[in-house]
Amino acid sequence: MDILDLTHEEKVALVGLVEFLVESDRAASDDEVAQINAIAGAVGGGNYRELAAEVDQRVSGEDGLRDLLQGVERPEARELILEKAIEAAIPDGIRGREGKILSWLKSEWGIEIEFPDS
Repeated sequence: MDILDLTHEEKVALVGLVEFLVESDRAASDDEVAQINAIAGAVGGGNYRELAAEVDQRVSGEDGLRDLLQGVERPEARELILEKAIEAAIPDGIRGREGKILSWLKSEWGIEIEFPDS
C-alpha cells in the first residue's frame, strides 16, 4: 500500500498527524521538510495544501487529532500512516508531545512498531 491508496479521510488523518508532529518542534528541520515534501509529492502538492486546510478547519487541538485518527479503521492504512509519521518525527528525535501521541497511536491501533526513544 502507498499513500495514493489511502481514502480521503485516511489522507486527512496522515496530514493532520504529520503536521502535528512537525509543529511540535519549535522549527521544522530540513529533514522534516523533506518528509513533508515527499508526502506532498505523493498526494500532489495542491492536494496536500487542501488536506492541510481541511485539517485546520476540522481539527482543534490534540483531542481533535485523536478523534480524527480513531476514525482510521483499515489496518494497512494505519500501518502506513504510522510509518510515515515516524519517518517525519525521527530526524529531530521523538520526544515530548511527539512521543506521547505516537505511543498512544501505537496502543490505540494495536501496531507493534518500535521507534527510538529520545
